[in-house]
Amino acid sequence: MQAQIRLFLFYKKSCYLKTYYYSTGVVRYHQMTNLLFTTLQKMIEGIKDWLKDLGMKLLFYVVVAVICLIVFIGWNMFQKGKALIDNPTDQAITFTLNDKEYSLEPHTSKEISLKDGDHKLVIDDKEFAFTKWDQSKDKSVIDGLLTTASLAIVNPTLSDYVIAYQMYGHGPDSAWPEDKPITGQVYFEAKVTFDLDEEFPDSFSVSKGRLYTVINKLYRLSDYIAEYDDEVEED
Repeated sequence: MQAQIRLFLFYKKSCYLKTYYYSTGVVRYHQMTNLLFTTLQKMIEGIKDWLKDLGMKLLFYVVVAVICLIVFIGWNMFQKGKALIDNPTDQAITFTLNDKEYSLEPHTSKEISLKDGDHKLVIDDKEFAFTKWDQSKDKSVIDGLLTTASLAIVNPTLSDYVIAYQMYGHGPDSAWPEDKPITGQVYFEAKVTFDLDEEFPDSFSVSKGRLYTVINKLYRLSDYIAEYDDEVEED
């Protein structure tokens, strides 16, 4: 009888241990599963937040880029409809352009609106005809919109000008163009980095991966000679 009782107690204890270990294993399994799912959920939420932030940043950059592009195109189109009348002489001048009278004091200039097409200038009973034409119109629509406007100069006194070039960085002499004189033209266009009243900077940024860059400027002949003489004196 005692042997049967001991056998029963041993069997009961064995069942209890099996149940205990089984229950403990199930609990641990669920704990690990919950931890795994919680970690994955946090990772997914983190990725969603990162993508959201990235999307907002990309959207911001796209909006800024579009605004800059619109401003550039608008300003470019505005500039293409302009021209600069210049009087680099020591005398005041009066003339008519397309039957409208203009007066300029010595060594002054005036910006005016000037559309593409044929134009007529009369000064001192001399008549000059010229045509203004935006070369970008000969290109595709996109290229035309993105092409930088040239500096349009109306030159009633038929004065002389010079397009000067300046190299920044270390490049071969062959990459440095010779300065280009412009003589006796009542109207001309110049695609330049700096216009008549701007100066070459002491330094200029060079594109990444390049050793040098070349920029240019439009000079009145008198200003060009004065600057050249200054450089000679410094040497």
